[in-house]
Amino acid sequence: MFSALNQNSALHIITKTNNKIEYKLGRVESVTAPTISPYGGYNSSTVDINVSVDGAVQTFKNVPSALSVANFKNDGLIISETKEGLIPELDNIIQASQLAIDSYEDNKKIVSSGKEAMKIINSKYAKDVERDDTINYLKQDVANMKGDINKILTILTKREND
Repeated sequence: MFSALNQNSALHIITKTNNKIEYKLGRVESVTAPTISPYGGYNSSTVDINVSVDGAVQTFKNVPSALSVANFKNDGLIISETKEGLIPELDNIIQASQLAIDSYEDNKKIVSSGKEAMKIINSKYAKDVERDDTINYLKQDVANMKGDINKILTILTKREND
């Protein structure tokens, strides 16, 4: 339980950003006495934990005192009293990411077929897509012409120098 942490106790931390998971080991500097939380329901108490991580103090506020693992999803943080407590949390993150990877091709097909349906249903959307496709085609055409002109100039310059 987080309420039983003492100064210098280990606190295991997982930080999840958009593209990376990082594990850090912190040392507890202080833990407040449990207070009744207005957010957690009947008899729910929380503590604030100050932890030294990589030479800086980080504060975890309103940590449920009766738990040993807390997931701060909005901040991308998970804290645990033990490394083992992080294993189920990491498994969940890995499984969710694997599911996203596995469903990538299906989702691409859904987006593609959805756009085709949208063209049929919404004439303005269809015109916008057609306009964008035409612009992209013309840009590519101009880029190809620039390349061809550069090749011609290179050949002509080479002939003048001979």
